[in-house]
Amino acid sequence: MIVKLVTDLKITCLEDLTKYKALIEEGVVKINKSAKARELGVDRRTIAKYLKGYQKPKHKKKKFKLDCYEKTIRELLSDDRQKFYYVSFLYRYLIDNYGLNCSESTFRYYIYKHDEFNDYFKSGKKVSNANQATLMFETGLGKQAQIDRKESIKFHTSEGEVIMVNIFSFILANSRFRLYFLSIDKNRTILLHFLTRSFELIGGVPQELLCDNMATIMDEARTADYSGQINKEAEEFAKQFGFEFHPCVAGRPQTKAKVESIMRILDEIRCYSGKLTLEQLQIKLVDMNNRENSRFHSSYNKVPILAFEKEKGYLLPLPPAEIRSQYKIKTTLVAVGPRCLVRIDKHEYSVPPEYCGKKVEYQIVNDTIFLYYNTRLIRTHKVSKKPINYEIEDYKGIVKLYNMFDKDDEIAAYAKERLKEIDESYGISNDV
Repeated sequence: MIVKLVTDLKITCLEDLTKYKALIEEGVVKINKSAKARELGVDRRTIAKYLKGYQKPKHKKKKFKLDCYEKTIRELLSDDRQKFYYVSFLYRYLIDNYGLNCSESTFRYYIYKHDEFNDYFKSGKKVSNANQATLMFETGLGKQAQIDRKESIKFHTSEGEVIMVNIFSFILANSRFRLYFLSIDKNRTILLHFLTRSFELIGGVPQELLCDNMATIMDEARTADYSGQINKEAEEFAKQFGFEFHPCVAGRPQTKAKVESIMRILDEIRCYSGKLTLEQLQIKLVDMNNRENSRFHSSYNKVPILAFEKEKGYLLPLPPAEIRSQYKIKTTLVAVGPRCLVRIDKHEYSVPPEYCGKKVEYQIVNDTIFLYYNTRLIRTHKVSKKPINYEIEDYKGIVKLYNMFDKDDEIAAYAKERLKEIDESYGISNDV
């Protein structure tokens, strides 16, 4: 067979080369790749690729505008301290902290198109009760509130400390207006304090309070065959405020589904593990509380804060202040001195320098001091035997006011050295 070397094929573009694939395979035709590459102004290897049958895609691979967040998302999902249970949590985290600007549906599509990210949320998915039949019901205005508590959440502070926090949740069943409270402890004193604060904040008392069988309320759990036993202190509290405790049957959390659903939202704080101080976590919780009360919830077709305006007129009146004060943890007003210290029981504790000259409130719960400014938690301290107790961040803040150093590590080193000298001057070691 005579093989003809062809150098003058009428080829005007690369796509014309593909029709010669079969002829080349049969050995009928040969193409001078170098000559055609020069003629078409491309690389010789490009000619070879088209001769093998390559066809240029009709559509370019779409580039997502979210691709610039790929590295950030990968880093967030690989941090062992943080946990994003739901795509919506990651979406809100990026909006709040990285300026993400897109719809949630667009973000979800981006996550699902990346197997690595999609697998993360599949593997961390919590067990659902979706296949379990639940009786749907609505309650009248002012009739019921539901309470719950998310206990012993392991949280890494940005200061390197690992703490266990508890979140108490209170929700009015009709309007879905809710309140969140954070605490380190979970005893009955704290629970009754939170309930009192909840009633004061909503300006009244519902007729009944639906709860689970938490030990701070129940001496004996309610079961399908037994009504349970409310402890005497909780029962007296309910009597003085004019409502009744209604415990759920043990093992049936769907009975108080309204508060159970908002407890899932509280898993969002795990997204901030390792990123916030305890005080900043308290502020974040308030932000979440305000956000959930102010947004439209399609599942029950309400904006809680708007629905609450109607419901609060149906609440029972609050008992007198002297009754309420029995159940509130004592709060004391104290002035912040020029050294950014407050005096508590002959010992001094620091607050951030922006509160210098102001008056703050403090509470002591077990061995922890909570300092507030206008109800906002600004600092916590462990009760100490040391005369002077500076939080290093507060001292660093004071040093910054003097413009002595330009770099943060220089400020930190100076603050650490001065605090060591303060302790030594009082003859006390740092671990006291």
